[in-house]
Amino acid sequence: MVVNVFFGVLGVLCLVYVTVQVARKRFNEAESLLWQGGAILVLVLAVFPDLLIWVSDRLGVDYPPSLLFLLCALVFFFMNLRQSVKLNQMDLRIKELGQHAALQAQRISILEENASKEENP
Repeated sequence: MVVNVFFGVLGVLCLVYVTVQVARKRFNEAESLLWQGGAILVLVLAVFPDLLIWVSDRLGVDYPPSLLFLLCALVFFFMNLRQSVKLNQMDLRIKELGQHAALQAQRISILEENASKEENP
């Protein structure tokens, strides 16, 4: 019973934390859905602990905590994959912006050079 209360409080705290971070614009709404879904899952399992046993029986898993561990591992895998894709996209964008800035600096120096030649013929 104490464990269920602990996980219930943990789920509520996680929901509140994610909601506050989204409200402060520190957390993306799309990203927060995964965390809120996880917090809701923790809450549901805290209120209905036999649900995990029922689901594992239906899926043919002999040890219910291993099913929970597998689900958590899959969620973290996909979150890591999503972050890697976003990081790669940002890296490519930074390279493009750096090249664009270098071209602009070169154009400015050429224009300044041409302007100084026109002032001092």
